[in-house]
Amino acid sequence: MKLVLTLNLQRLKTQEDFGHQKFTLLLTDKFLSGLQGDVEDGPQVQSAESSLPPKLQRAIAAFRVAFNDFDDALKEPNKNAVTKYLTSMDKAREKSWRLAKKYLKIMASHPDASVAKIANEGVFIFEKYSDPTKLSQTEANGIFHNLLQDIEKMGTTKRQKIYFDPWYESMKENDDAFLEADQQRTDEEKNRRVGIVQNMRKAADDAYDELVKSINIAVQIDEETDYTDYVNSLNVGIERQMTTLKGRATRRKNSLAEEDNDRPTVE
Repeated sequence: MKLVLTLNLQRLKTQEDFGHQKFTLLLTDKFLSGLQGDVEDGPQVQSAESSLPPKLQRAIAAFRVAFNDFDDALKEPNKNAVTKYLTSMDKAREKSWRLAKKYLKIMASHPDASVAKIANEGVFIFEKYSDPTKLSQTEANGIFHNLLQDIEKMGTTKRQKIYFDPWYESMKENDDAFLEADQQRTDEEKNRRVGIVQNMRKAADDAYDELVKSINIAVQIDEETDYTDYVNSLNVGIERQMTTLKGRATRRKNSLAEEDNDRPTVE
């Protein structure tokens, strides 16, 4: 009798591992659907699955749950712990932008012509760029960066003459706070995702190994069910992954050999 081949999933890349497990689950569902026709008055796959050895039933159920958790871990989450705080920081810098622009427009009509001239320079800088409050956070980041640089180039003396320094500092502080929160979100999300994916992958790998063991036991003890096509199909996928791993190992070996050949000979 033919058994399912053993495959060390840890040697696969994460997406390769996920793809192989998905392939395995699809074949398992196809196998169960095939059994359905052998069960009288059994319109549901579950009724066919109940005819299998209990150990295999449990292994299939556990693998399905573990795979779905692995799948969820690989998907991009919509929110995390700092999203709410980041949104408030974004609103703060948008508010400081609106107030600063409004202040400059008022000062542009100042009775002192020299003050009005400097204020108009500031208005020109603001109007040179798109309204960041109407853009995505990523696009707004670029606007604030360039805007603040241009205002800095005005010089402290000009900003102080029109009393604009406090408005400039407010925008800069709010923008810095937003960027810091954004980096915190990125770091937390990266660490969260890495940890969750690793844990969920390990659980799915263990469930897959248990499924393979249970199938091989069922093949040997279950005389009522034909596992031939199921096992053969599973082995096709496993052999495909083995070929990938073998090719990768060969390329790595050849690369190391080339590095050795390129090293200078000491005489």
